[in-house]
Amino acid sequence: MKLISLTKNTKLALFTLTLISASALLSIAKANNHPLSNNSVTTIAQPSNTMRHQHKHRGMHEKMMHKKFRHMAKMLSLTSEQKGQIKQIFIEAKTQRATYQPTMKAFHQAMQVLLTAPAFDEQAILDLKVNYKTTFDQLALIKAKTRYDIFALLTPEQKDKWLAMQEKMQAHKQSH
Repeated sequence: MKLISLTKNTKLALFTLTLISASALLSIAKANNHPLSNNSVTTIAQPSNTMRHQHKHRGMHEKMMHKKFRHMAKMLSLTSEQKGQIKQIFIEAKTQRATYQPTMKAFHQAMQVLLTAPAFDEQAILDLKVNYKTTFDQLALIKAKTRYDIFALLTPEQKDKWLAMQEKMQAHKQSH
């Protein structure tokens, strides 16, 4: 591999550009009240692999949900008003689910401990699931209410299409 030799002027230009970029980023962060704008910060820590994975997963999940929403809107021929109402239903459901996020995080952490233990402890996993049953039930209730509210917005023709889509998805799941 051939290394590129840089002149002093090129190195100085790159260094200056780096400083200007960092300064601009900190200015933007300060304008948006971002935690990185705190003057006492001397180094910027890299997020852990877990944090990067969670952020990437969350972004992929949101993209998938938007894609599903667009598909549903197209298949059911939703009006602009219906789309707006459904988006509002999703926002409300997301807000409700957010209250359970710390509890679910604790569940996943506890499950991870059990799954990485030297020996498999079936009873501990069953006990853990029982301890979080109320949370699971509340999340299932939010999901069911969301679906109910969306279904209630549909015209009779759209409801028929929705039910046909649901049957088709169930048949597809059972065949795999």
